[in-house]
Amino acid sequence: VGVFVFLLALQMLSGREHIWLPHWMLVRSVPRTKLRRAIDWFHPVARFVDHLLKPRLNVLVVGQARYAIAIVVMATSLLMPAMEFIPFSANAAGMILVVLGLALVARDGLLILVAASLIALTAGVIGWNVF
Repeated sequence: VGVFVFLLALQMLSGREHIWLPHWMLVRSVPRTKLRRAIDWFHPVARFVDHLLKPRLNVLVVGQARYAIAIVVMATSLLMPAMEFIPFSANAAGMILVVLGLALVARDGLLILVAASLIALTAGVIGWNVF
């Protein structure tokens, strides 16, 4: 997952408008019944999250800030394999990536601040356990 996320962030950093994916990923498919079940299961969660997100603090998610976010995503994805050795820290990295992704999609700068807090908390917990 870390390598995949790193490559996506690298494309974002390079300024690509659309992401490139290898052909083998583009031709993958999911049976319609499984997709429908997943959509039905996630729909209430997505509706709840949609009510929370809104464009705010745009300065943290547009322009040069997008490049800073891409660098943070790349750094987080590079650290993910090492974080597997500390229980649940890779889960924290995944949560940070989800929050950053939601911030970009919703243009919600408040989520950037939430992600920064999660990064600081995760770094503190890892530092406490390692040192």
